[in-house]
Amino acid sequence: MPKLNFYDTDAVKTFLLNILIENKEAREDADFERRQTQNWFGQYQEQKARAEAAEANIKAAIAKLAAFNGARQEGVEIGWKDVDRMVEETLLILAPEKTEGGAAK
Repeated sequence: MPKLNFYDTDAVKTFLLNILIENKEAREDADFERRQTQNWFGQYQEQKARAEAAEANIKAAIAKLAAFNGARQEGVEIGWKDVDRMVEETLLILAPEKTEGGAAK
């Protein structure tokens, strides 16, 4: 840091102005970083919630199919209508935003 002659008012003014500008730039940088961090964290929370919901849907679909598969392994005769119904119910669990035929609601 250069020596500052406090009797030279122009030098003192310049020095203070430089300090104020640097502080303003540092504050703007910190605000930008804070906004970026908050944005990133918000996106992270949304993605985490979506992943948890997807995992819950997968567990529900597996639970639904497990009983169906158990009946098949025990030799219970299952008709094509039962299979079709089970597939449709499972798909509704896994992709609730889809309707019959795959078209979006």
